[in-house]
Amino acid sequence: MSVLLVTYDLDNPNRNYGGLINAIKRRTFCHALGSVWFLDTTDRPADVRAELRKELDDGDQLFVFKLRKHWAAHKKDSSTEWLKSSKRTWD
Repeated sequence: MSVLLVTYDLDNPNRNYGGLINAIKRRTFCHALGSVWFLDTTDRPADVRAELRKELDDGDQLFVFKLRKHWAAHKKDSSTEWLKSSKRTWD
């Protein structure tokens, strides 16, 4: 499994984006920051983007990155512990 970072900027804050959140939560996830999620998956970033894109409006932005072994964080919290977990694999 690889770790993907998903982040988005929603153009219409008054719209219900529950479908987007539910699509993210169908995977093994960690909600790191407001619009930042980590996913533990075998899927490629383009495949995750295609799935999540169905839940977005045209003006919304979405990025999906594959994380590598080398990363850094400022504050130790549940997100950093999730990333450090021995279950995670890094390419």
